[in-house]
Amino acid sequence: MSKMIQINMCIPERYRNLLRKLAAERNLQDPFKVASATSVGTSIFLDAISRIEQERAREAGLAMWEEGSSHE
Repeated sequence: MSKMIQINMCIPERYRNLLRKLAAERNLQDPFKVASATSVGTSIFLDAISRIEQERAREAGLAMWEEGSSHE
């Protein structure tokens, strides 16, 4: 696992409230596992970034394949 660093982000208040609600729902599902708005937001953010990286890698691979096939 990579070294984790902290960043600060500004988000609309409605998203903060949604993150709090999602955290509360997770806490009700498993009271022994404490979730916070920050941990829920971090999870969502990391999942989204991972999907973006995967999509870019897929597009780069497809672009390389298309370049290679056009020279034949």
